[in-house]
Parts: sequence; C-alpha cells; structure tokens
Amino acid sequence: MTNPNASALTYIRVRDALPEYLTFVEGSVRVNNAVWTDYIFIDGALYVYFDSLTPGVTTITFRATIASRPATGQIVNVAFLQGFDFAGGLVGNWFPIYEDNIDLTVPTTTTGGGGGTPQQPPVVVPDPDVPLAELSPYHYAYIIGYPDGYVRPAHNITRAEVATIFFRLISDEHRINIWSQTNPFADVILQNWFNNAISTLTNANLLYGYPDGYFRPNQAMTRAEFAAVIVRIMGERDAMATATNSFTDVSGHWGERYISVAYMLGWVRGYGDGTFRPNQFITRAEVAALVNRALNRLPENCDDLLEGMVTWPDNMNPDAWYYLYMQEATNSHHHEMKPNGINETWTELITPREWWRLERPNSNPNIFTGADIGAGMGMDY
Repeated sequence: MTNPNASALTYIRVRDALPEYLTFVEGSVRVNNAVWTDYIFIDGALYVYFDSLTPGVTTITFRATIASRPATGQIVNVAFLQGFDFAGGLVGNWFPIYEDNIDLTVPTTTTGGGGGTPQQPPVVVPDPDVPLAELSPYHYAYIIGYPDGYVRPAHNITRAEVATIFFRLISDEHRINIWSQTNPFADVILQNWFNNAISTLTNANLLYGYPDGYFRPNQAMTRAEFAAVIVRIMGERDAMATATNSFTDVSGHWGERYISVAYMLGWVRGYGDGTFRPNQFITRAEVAALVNRALNRLPENCDDLLEGMVTWPDNMNPDAWYYLYMQEATNSHHHEMKPNGINETWTELITPREWWRLERPNSNPNIFTGADIGAGMGMDY
C-alpha cells in the first residue's frame, strides 16, 4: 500500500468500500502479517491506526466472511487511504489503494491454479462466532488406503486429505446443511476430488486458507496447523485463555495457544526432548492418533477389534505405537464404551462407505443418511 499523503497520525479506512457480500470480522486485523490491535470503528467503518507511515508498501490484512457469492464469481479487493488529524477531524482526500497491495484475505478470483510456496501460515484468527462441527455418532472409517492397498502411516498428510477427514467425520445431516461445491480459493475447482470437502467445510467457517487467496490442497500440513484445525473444529478455543505452554519450542509460535490447548486436553504429545516440533510435517499415523484421542475412539488392545476388519500390509505389527490408531481410523464399526469411560470395544463392523460418491462434480450429499449405507447400494452416479 503506497502512502501518498499521510499525516503524522494516520488511520486507514478499509471497511467503507467493501462489497455488500463481504462482512468484516472484528478482531482479525494484521499489518505486515503482525497482529494489530490499534484500530477503531466509526459509522461501521474500520480504521487502523499508525503513529507514522514510512514511504513504501504496507499490507493490511483482515478477515471478511462471504454473505453470498457475487454474480460475477469474483471478489474485488477495495480500500482507501484517509488522513486523520489530532482533533479527530477528517483531513486530506481519498486515495485508492491498488488491489495488488491490499490483502483482504479473500482471492480476486474463484478459479485458477498455482500459488507457490507460502510465506506465512494459514490465517489462524477465526471468526469469534465460528459455528462448530456437528460430528457423526457413528465410527466410520475416515482414513482410506491407497489404490495399491497400503495405508502409509508414516507418510505426510496433505491439506486436502485433512479436509476430507473432517468432511467424513461430520454427521450426514450437518454435511447436507452446510454442503457447498463453491469456495473462495483460486486453486480449488469443481473438478478436483477434494473440492466438495474443502468447499463444504469452508462454507461452514470450519476451514481456512491462506491470506493470498489460495488453499494449497496438495501441500503437506504441519503439526501446528493440524493442532489449530482440530481445536477449532472441536470447539475448544475458549480453553486458550487458561492453557499454558508445555513445550520448549513453541513459545512465540503462531500456533502456541492451539498446541497448548491440544496438549492440555491430552490430544497431542511431544517428543522425549521436551519439544513439539510445530513446523514439522504431521504424519498420517499422528493425525489418526490425535483425532481418535479427541473423539474418544480408543480401543484398548487387539481384543477390542473384530475379525474381518480391513487390514493393511504396512500396518500389521500390533506392537507398533500407531497400530490401534490406524485400525480405528480405517474401519467403520459400531462400538460400546468400556466401564472406564475411555476405551471402546467394537461390536459390529459397518460396511465401508464409498466416500468417493461425495467427491465428484455431480455428487449429491443426500445419498448417505444412515449408519449402514456403504457399498453395493445400487446408486448410478
């Protein structure tokens, strides 16, 4: 943002010219990617305060929610620069802020591709009133193996795969209610297998992309990013006020509070050296462990499983730390809780769902409406 004519005290009015389909979310202002608290509202407009502005470019980032998709399919970034004097009176003229220098955390187009390597983490300051996910009461498989028959516990997981996991974990009714096949990301289009999952969760404000308008679906997710996602979706952000840091390498990290909450709730565990390694990519096994702990999907031992379950050639060692986590994550089943209120015993296998039926451009979210709907349902699409 070029500063052509700023006074000693300057406010940047960035709310006034927003299109009607955008609603500003208070409390999510950043300046040059730093959290900014010095701003005010006047007549519904947001003003960001600076003691001074140096010549050059300053980027103001804030979150806006989309009330409805614009008819043109595009979201235009608009903002203006206006000076303030010490008495609070308006001075100077209106100056347009060039679109490529003001970041409203929404893209300028809804189609396209690319995006490159991110320079900052995904936006982690969500709407204070984000609706929580309504999770399914059934223990469906939420991790699916690869066509070669392997499940690859030690492999990294992508952002698209994480979106698909929570897309499968929400209840059928909730999925229908929040269903969407459109999204604000420049690199997620209808033809992508992950489009419906990302679009649906984004529509419900359960998932966020990067400030530059890209989601980067094929990018591996870090341990910090996944902690943030699951804390938001499980509705535990209120615990941030009391959660304390228990690791030696997360102080000052953007994900510190999320990691602290996840640790406090027993969902994440660090390493023997006291670190959490927030920027390390999370593995599929680690994701399964974290999700199962958060959802209380915890068989205690192999006796709690059932014969005939799905098995994997790369998850055959019952002594591996992730064996039970991966079996729980990849098998649909009914269950009953043990007297300890923590662990479960499987009581009956559920026919695996054909999740791919919800991953196509012509998918209909109403096809799954019962616990045992899976393969062989005679559906034509």
